[in-house]
Amino acid sequence: MFRVCLITLFLIQYFHCFSQTKKGAIYPSTSYHLDNDTLITDFGFKIYEGLTLKAGNGSGVNAIYQQIRFKTQLNSSLLLFHDAEIKTTYANSNNPEIDRQNDKLKELLHYGDRLVVKKITQKGNKKFGYWYYLILKRTKAPHTKLVCNIELAVNCKEILFQ
Repeated sequence: MFRVCLITLFLIQYFHCFSQTKKGAIYPSTSYHLDNDTLITDFGFKIYEGLTLKAGNGSGVNAIYQQIRFKTQLNSSLLLFHDAEIKTTYANSNNPEIDRQNDKLKELLHYGDRLVVKKITQKGNKKFGYWYYLILKRTKAPHTKLVCNIELAVNCKEILFQ
């Protein structure tokens, strides 16, 4: 048994995992850095408060937006008919609140809708790195506020630069 373990230890150094040797990422990575109140990509695109961005298609199953969500749970589109829909439409769902929010966001946000950047927030720390969230507001009524992780939303093509 000891010989098998010893041989395995010597041979394992010559095997490489495919995921470790693969050069390209699933999504091409874009780095961001914050300069005052402007978020700048490594491609030179500048994101600032007041900039209008374009909504893309949802990247999840059934075109659900995975990286964009409502800023608060207390808005008119989520509160209207809440109890009736939870009891009827989402009665057999494992997580009816999240499913309902995803469906409402899918009904509210469409490809090509314009979103205005209201605020840029930075999360994280120096040790693990920083990531950036945008607070967005729809230009069409209802003027609902949304939140998205900009790096993931751009990589999934849920947010498009104009």
